[in-house]
Amino acid sequence: MGDPLSKTIWRSLILISGLALFTGQGTAAPCGNTSAGYDDWKPIMAKEADKAGVGARGQEALLGSSYSTKTISADRNQKSFKYTLAKFMQVRG
Repeated sequence: MGDPLSKTIWRSLILISGLALFTGQGTAAPCGNTSAGYDDWKPIMAKEADKAGVGARGQEALLGSSYSTKTISADRNQKSFKYTLAKFMQVRG
């Protein structure tokens, strides 16, 4: 990330992400930490996917999916989410 182009790309991504959050474009259908409500969440997310241009096959795959406790657990326990920004940039940046 030392070259100017990489820095520009990272700054652009951060800016776009920030703007999306403030304009509401970065919000998705709410989901929880357990399987409760997952079947109710899928059609909401499928509608959002449709609006975003996801085709019928992608939406069908989403609607046919099942909640994976192992995957969610792995996601929720990533070390990177527990780092401060400085530590994250030191390790991952």
